[in-house]
Amino acid sequence: MYCDAIHIKGDHYLAYILVVPILLFALYISISRFIRFKKDVASIIYSYIYLLFGVYSILCLLQILFFNTLQFSTLYALTFINTLLPFSMAILCLIAGSVDVGLLDFKSKPTKFIIGISVLIASSLVILSVFKVIGYYYISTLLEIYIPVFLFFVYLSTQMYHIKYYVGDIKKMFWLIPIVFNFTFSLMFFLNSIHCVNFTSMFTINTLLLVISMLMFSQYITISRVPLHFGIIEGREYDVVMMLKSEKEKEKEEDNL
Repeated sequence: MYCDAIHIKGDHYLAYILVVPILLFALYISISRFIRFKKDVASIIYSYIYLLFGVYSILCLLQILFFNTLQFSTLYALTFINTLLPFSMAILCLIAGSVDVGLLDFKSKPTKFIIGISVLIASSLVILSVFKVIGYYYISTLLEIYIPVFLFFVYLSTQMYHIKYYVGDIKKMFWLIPIVFNFTFSLMFFLNSIHCVNFTSMFTINTLLLVISMLMFSQYITISRVPLHFGIIEGREYDVVMMLKSEKEKEKEEDNL
């Protein structure tokens, strides 16, 4: 029935057993990175991405460990939330890139509106799939694969600008390459009917690639941030901090300069 499962009793199996340690490591990554990025105003928006990643890891663990004991309605609810989380992480990633290049203010009302309306639309699509107005497979593929892939490449374009004009070392973007591999494999996983590969499952491999990607992404975030003050960074002025401040704080900062 499953390629990596442990038989418990009767018809009960603990499926995807190899995913459990991977998800525990993912939980460690999400908690540690959330704490790290929360302390830095230049990376605070990224901390929320890892917060959502932690929630995603916990829900996946619950689904795997208690699949045989949870009620169908509970499993449906967990699946509903897990479908929205990758989409929400992608939206936050896009906003983070926009903040990096000065297109958006993280604390502004337009940014909050974009987040709210995006989640509302995605939730509506999932609800329509629940009532079989739209096929769930198509909605889950759209929200978990196609839209995140598109938004990630938009994010890449913002980071090319960010690295070129604020950091100056384009080689730091190589840390983002594992995410490209992860999205490629995820697309193959969704479109391919092959479930097992030798001793493990495609789902296990996909989860492992996701965790590696998030680990490498955290390294990119760490090395691509710049000092949190006005000044010249490798000959260029960096003013992201001012974008995150209110108008009164900006005026006060400018007076001090």
